[in-house]
Amino acid sequence: MTSGTMASIAELVTHMPDLHAFAVNAIPTIWLIWVVVWIVCAFGNKRTVHRQAAYYYLRFVLLGIILPLLVQLVPHPFSRFFPPSTATDVIGLLLCAAGLGWSIWARITLGSNWSGLVTLKQSHELIQDGPYRITRHPIYTGLITAFIGTFLAVMPTGVGAIYLVGITAAFTIKLRMEEKVLLEHFPEAYAAYKTKVKAALFPWVW
Repeated sequence: MTSGTMASIAELVTHMPDLHAFAVNAIPTIWLIWVVVWIVCAFGNKRTVHRQAAYYYLRFVLLGIILPLLVQLVPHPFSRFFPPSTATDVIGLLLCAAGLGWSIWARITLGSNWSGLVTLKQSHELIQDGPYRITRHPIYTGLITAFIGTFLAVMPTGVGAIYLVGITAAFTIKLRMEEKVLLEHFPEAYAAYKTKVKAALFPWVW
């Protein structure tokens, strides 16, 4: 290993706290950009013609109650599982940016068919283009990936772990509700789509 390479490594290690500070500040900024894009995309959605009954959302309410209670049971909930490192900062930042970028691509592809709740829109279309050719719920894929990245770089704590598991559980519940509605509305087309695109969230995993 040359002296120049050794000097570069030493410089990287010396400035690692700066990298961590950059990641800690950049990730909330990326999330803020995502929120702005989401709000802008919300305009022009199709009119809702079917909405799941209110009691279906009780599970989300329960999650919101259970998660804070679980946090109280964790000893030292804000203590880090591991110290900041170049690897976790870089990987976390890349996962967050890539995940939110993926979810934005999926949201734009979905267009006016999107809804934050489990609904069917007027003249609802079954979208199978873009990221929907890879996973059936790419918005959730992107958001879970972004939360994993945020956890690694910003909040690798008991609180972060509980909320990461809770958010993943909430998206799992919601995607199952959505698939039930889509199978009822597009019985043949959605069954064929599930056969073609087997991954709900992550190819070869889930």
